Amino acid sequence: MDRSRSKFRSYGWLLMLVGLSVAACSSPSNIVTQSPIPQPLSTLSPQQPTPPPVQQNDGEVYQQALTKADAANAIGQSALSKDDWLLVAHNLQDSVEMLKSIVPTSSQFILAAKVLPKYERELEVAREKSASFVSKPSKNPVVSSQIASTPPSDTFIIPITQKLGGVPVIEVTFNDNYKAAMLLDTGASHTLITQSTADRLKLETRGTSQAKTANGTATFQVSRIDKIKFGDGETKNVRVAIGQKDLPYGLLGHDVYDGYDITIKESAIEFHKR
Repeated sequence: MDRSRSKFRSYGWLLMLVGLSVAACSSPSNIVTQSPIPQPLSTLSPQQPTPPPVQQNDGEVYQQALTKADAANAIGQSALSKDDWLLVAHNLQDSVEMLKSIVPTSSQFILAAKVLPKYERELEVAREKSASFVSKPSKNPVVSSQIASTPPSDTFIIPITQKLGGVPVIEVTFNDNYKAAMLLDTGASHTLITQSTADRLKLETRGTSQAKTANGTATFQVSRIDKIKFGDGETKNVRVAIGQKDLPYGLLGHDVYDGYDITIKESAIEFHKR
């Protein structure tokens, strides 16, 4: 009986200790509380409205398509290499894609539909020309132009005034008194000027020359310019072809800047004399 009471007292003390431990763990001052799990920022902040889609300005797209086609026409009028025809095709491809992007509800849709077939035909011709082009020696070689032997500087920079179909346009001076904007295509071998430039310079025709263009074989009048100045460089006695009346820009060929390495940058062209 004494042993049972002794065991009971032992269990009693043990239960009291367990009870005190549980009470201590349950005390509010000892309860460890967890911080709430942070919510993603998107659920805490109000949802931002989706910006409306940018509306296409079909008027600007149509004008850009015409500019691309004009650049292709200018390059095609003096295309004498595979690279020339590839550049013509590239510009016409851009023009065709722009015209096709104009929606039927646009006021420009009818205008685009009228010129689209023409540019698609010219694109196919340019692709054929670039695929089948074979360089042949000229029967009537052009008299090589001579670069001034002592230019003011071995390296100079000419600013780009604009770009047509990715082709830079720079300002060129003819015979020291007339300035005109000219496309500079590194694939063009010979120089082509506009009819208006020929009229201003009062050039005399010195024969004709035939060349294949995106519109077929065309005949150009040929003349000579005493001096063409580009930046700090100049070339004398240059044989040039005169473009058709609708040609918006002339084309500066290798026969003018031969002897220079050129680097086309974002807003300028760097010429370095070899």
